[in-house]
Amino acid sequence: MRERDLSECGYTEGIPYWDWTHDADSVSAFKRAKIFDPKTGFGRTGFPEGDNSTASCVENGPYAGMQMNIPEPHCLRRSFNLTSEMPGNWTSAVVKRIMDYPDYINFWNNTERMHTLVIEDGLCSLSLSHSGIPMITYIVLLEFFVHHSQVDRLWTLWQGRNETRIWDYGGNTVQNVTTNTATLGDPMRFLGLAEDRPVESLMDTLSNGLCYRYDDEDTN
Repeated sequence: MRERDLSECGYTEGIPYWDWTHDADSVSAFKRAKIFDPKTGFGRTGFPEGDNSTASCVENGPYAGMQMNIPEPHCLRRSFNLTSEMPGNWTSAVVKRIMDYPDYINFWNNTERMHTLVIEDGLCSLSLSHSGIPMITYIVLLEFFVHHSQVDRLWTLWQGRNETRIWDYGGNTVQNVTTNTATLGDPMRFLGLAEDRPVESLMDTLSNGLCYRYDDEDTN
């Protein structure tokens, strides 16, 4: 849907992915990642750099001074919530271990944990309500989309390593419930943004209206 919407604005390329394994050596390496470069990326944090309660407005890069409207009008803020141990959770070695799982449930559970550490725990966009209560709003993160392209990339590459995996799917359908009740026939509801579709229609990136591949660099 995002690629479709971008095409309506004249963007004709695909959605890039952010391979954060290249930025996992340390906290400082993560902060120096090319994706945050002011000239070639999304820009860095605000100055002075603060935590979730004191982060300043982003002042450099293409989105410097950008105003957001959810949940209330505010400037775009970015903060890093990294501890020294956290980057070790998304190294190429960790990704390799996850890619070696033979079944979807284990692949999914471990990928989900890594995803949460990168985008929710490691990187936040701060919204401040009129009451002064900080509200973390991940959906407005510009990095959100290229990060999720990386997650999609890993899943697609994992599928491609065994032809039986294209239909390997499962998990819970209710948050915080561990019963694996998900099926390929479950509907994906897009709330009017696109036509609702069953999961099985989107399992293959080369069919049912999808047509894309990812490179397999550094995931072996």
